[in-house]
Amino acid sequence: MKLGEIHSFVAVAEEQSVKKAAKRLNLTQSAVSRLIQRLEDEVGVTFFDRSNKPLKLTKDGQIALLHCRRVLQHVDEFQGVFSEVTMPKGTFRLGVSYTVGALAACEPLQILRESFPALTVQFRTDLSDPLLSMVAEGTLDGAIITLGEGISPPQELNARYLGREGVQVVGSKGLKNPPKVLRDMNKLGWVLQPTGCGHKARLESALHNQDEKVNIAVEANGQDLQLSLVARGIGLGLVPMKWLERTPHVDQLRVLPANDFSFDTFVWLVQGRYPGRLTGVFDELETCLLSKFDRR
Repeated sequence: MKLGEIHSFVAVAEEQSVKKAAKRLNLTQSAVSRLIQRLEDEVGVTFFDRSNKPLKLTKDGQIALLHCRRVLQHVDEFQGVFSEVTMPKGTFRLGVSYTVGALAACEPLQILRESFPALTVQFRTDLSDPLLSMVAEGTLDGAIITLGEGISPPQELNARYLGREGVQVVGSKGLKNPPKVLRDMNKLGWVLQPTGCGHKARLESALHNQDEKVNIAVEANGQDLQLSLVARGIGLGLVPMKWLERTPHVDQLRVLPANDFSFDTFVWLVQGRYPGRLTGVFDELETCLLSKFDRR
């Protein structure tokens, strides 16, 4: 059993495609297929139901994936013993919550590239809960996420609190007679993330307390797409202020202070249980991000 075989199996399992895994590993598709076949032959089980597209893990494959990720994590931890004398290289898989993507995609990534030139950053945006699951599974090395007040990341993950960010209601600059209370705002409709978004959950809770049901105009993934729709008058949005400052739609939007609704979102940097060689990378990322949020 060789590390190359394990890496290939994990890559195909995560990508659900030999072609995508081969591109990720910089190998040919036939080489990846051979490596996985050798591993299957050695342990005597079949990892994939190859009749499915995309590829689907068998029950044995699901068990194997869990153990193979642990093997790679332990290998990474071993390499980390020498991290002080060895510059990190390879791939750094970073997940970023939609609501803070603009902050992480600019200066922090630039600093990482300058400090660790041998490191390739793989950037993935998603909702916070799926990102936490991917870090726990080992699919991601770490993630920048947002959580509600009083909620912390799982204890088994290494988490660093970065600070808080105020979330505001925004609407189109052309909106006449903008409402000042949540009930009236709700009549205009909302442009929000689909189910799983913390902002949407806070809004639903606040409206429920007023015996109102949230009036969804559009559900769309991605803060920038949402704000483009809000700018065109499709509905109202919820946005962290630092994102609003960076969106290309800022000149077409206005903040609508609500007399009876406001909240903060709390930003965390989480990393896998065995950061190994990437410990210095997380330290650098944390230092860069700490200056961007209110630490209260």
